[in-house]
Amino acid sequence: MASMNCENKNYVLVSDFNFDTDKETTQWDEIIDDGGGVNTPTSTWLIDGYVEMKVPDVGDRIVRQTTEYYRTKGGKMTKAQFTAVLNINTIASTDVSGSISRVGVFDNHDDKTVLVGDVGNTGFFFEYRVTDTTTLGAGIPTHPLYVGIRYGTTDAGTDTLIRQDEFNINDLNRNSHLKIVDWSKIYTFEIMYNSIGFVEWAVYLDGERIVLHREQNVASILNKLPSFNAPLRVEITNSDTLSAGLLHEMRHFHSSIYIEDYDGFGDTEQSVIYKLKHLTDISNLVYTIDSNSYIPIFSFRLKEEFVRNPIKLYEILYLVHRHGPFSYAIVKDVDLSTGNSPVWIDAGSDKTIEYDITANVATSITDVLYEQYVDRNSLCNRNNSKILVGPAVLTSDIGGTAHIFTLLVRKLGQEKVTVNFGLRWAE
Repeated sequence: MASMNCENKNYVLVSDFNFDTDKETTQWDEIIDDGGGVNTPTSTWLIDGYVEMKVPDVGDRIVRQTTEYYRTKGGKMTKAQFTAVLNINTIASTDVSGSISRVGVFDNHDDKTVLVGDVGNTGFFFEYRVTDTTTLGAGIPTHPLYVGIRYGTTDAGTDTLIRQDEFNINDLNRNSHLKIVDWSKIYTFEIMYNSIGFVEWAVYLDGERIVLHREQNVASILNKLPSFNAPLRVEITNSDTLSAGLLHEMRHFHSSIYIEDYDGFGDTEQSVIYKLKHLTDISNLVYTIDSNSYIPIFSFRLKEEFVRNPIKLYEILYLVHRHGPFSYAIVKDVDLSTGNSPVWIDAGSDKTIEYDITANVATSITDVLYEQYVDRNSLCNRNNSKILVGPAVLTSDIGGTAHIFTLLVRKLGQEKVTVNFGLRWAE
C-alpha cells in the first residue's frame, strides 16, 4: 500500500501563538507544581519572545496547554508546530527517567477533575530526556529524543514511546549534517495526523523539513482507532535525582495548528456545518439600565459534559427601546460571589451551554474581553449581521472547569436605557 503524501497540501491556519508580548493567558492555561525543594519552579514571559519554564528541583513540574481542544475533521490532515528549546540542561542524571520535556497535541487524564465524559488521554508528542548514558548502550544518542502516542479511554493509559535510534525514517544519528544527539538548542517540531490513524513526526533543520518517524495506521499499535480531540501542550517535569542546583529549563517560542483545506479556497470554516443556537429564554426579557457602573445581565458557560467542545463563533444581540448612550462588555471569570449566587439553568437539551441571570459581580473588573459603545440612536446591533468570531473562545481550563463569560452593561449619560439582550452562537 502506498504511503500517504503529507506534502504539497493546502493548509489553513486555525490558531497561531507568538509570545511576543505576553503569555497569551486568554488562550493558554498552566499548571505549576512545586516538588517541595529549596527552589521554586517558575513560568515567566521574557521580552525576547518566549515563555521560560524552570523546574529546579526534583518533583517540580510546569504544564502549559491551550484552553481550546482541536478535533480532527474527517480524514483531513491536521498539522501542529512547536518552536522550543526542550531543555537547556544536558547534564546526565543517575536516574534513568531523568528530566522529561514534551511538546505536542495531547492531554493528561491525571490533570483533569474527571467530569462525566472528560476522561482518558489522547494525542501525539515529542519527548526529550536528560538520561544516564550508561543505561542506553552503544550507538544510542547521549540524550535521546522520543516520539510518543498517548491513548487511554477511561484513565491515564500507557504511553507508547519510540526512541530516536528506532525512528523508521531518520534517526538523525548519522555521520552527516543531519547528525543530532543534543536537543538542548532551539528547534521547530511538527506533528501531522488525521482521524483515520496516520501520524508523522518531523523537525525543521536549516529550513528543511526532515521526517523522523511515520505510522501509517496507529490503530495497529493501539488495537483501536482513537478519537483525536486534544489541545496544544508543552510541559517539563523534573525527576532528576541530581537536580539540586542544576537548571532544567524549557523555552517555548511559538506554536500553531493548521488543518488541510476543505475546498481549496483557504477557508475551512465555510466548509464546516454549524448549528446556529439562540439563548431564547432571555431574549424576551427587558432590562432597564440605570447605573453608570457595570451591572451583570447574564453569564454563560459550557455544560460539564461539553467542556472540551469549545465555542468560538458567538455574538451579543440587543434591541433598544428607550434610547440613550450605553456600553456593554464581555468579561471572563468575574467574581460572582458578591451578592446573589449564580443559579445555572440548562439552555436546552440540544445546546452545550448553561446560563445564569441572578448573580451579582464584584466591583473590581479586570479581564475585559470585549467592550462596545452604543450611541443613543442605535436600534439594533448591526445590519446584515453574520455570526462572528467571539473575542475569546468559550472553553475550560486544563482540569475541565468551564470558564464563565458575563455580559455587563452601564449607561453613559443621564438617561435610563431600556434594552432587550440576546446571545446566539454556532456549535
